[in-house]
Amino acid sequence: MINQSELIARLDYNLETGIFVWKVSAANNKVKIGDVAGNKTKTGYCKISICGEEYYAHRLAFLYVKGYMPDVIDHINRDRFFNAFGNLRESSYTKNQRNRSLNSNNKTGTTGVTKSGNKYCASIKLKGIKKHLGTFSNKTDAINARINAEIKHNFREENL
Repeated sequence: MINQSELIARLDYNLETGIFVWKVSAANNKVKIGDVAGNKTKTGYCKISICGEEYYAHRLAFLYVKGYMPDVIDHINRDRFFNAFGNLRESSYTKNQRNRSLNSNNKTGTTGVTKSGNKYCASIKLKGIKKHLGTFSNKTDAINARINAEIKHNFREENL
């Protein structure tokens, strides 16, 4: 596991762009001083290989700035590749899950709102248990039910 001083000796980190740049070159000549570090993974994160170990760039950003790697780090704008320090926050698993993007199969455009026939159902997951909020004739009422539940249970981004 890399520590803060080793990281700072090997890489520069731009707090505003979230980009890491190599300060040292590798013996295999694949990495040169000034090269941007890291590659995009299939899941959209940036991974950087240092001395044969792979690290997520958002975790290295926390180590670089704060000196430690929290258990959970949330990308505030949900862009897994954007590692500017202002876009990262230490989080809990629950809060991180609440800040997820819409699932790719979501057809209503709102998390927790689904269409069933000609009705709309609203739900919210609390402590791993899905709670039904109601079935509605129109989408707006279902969305409002979901929003009200998010406010009630502190899901809103300003409360994360």
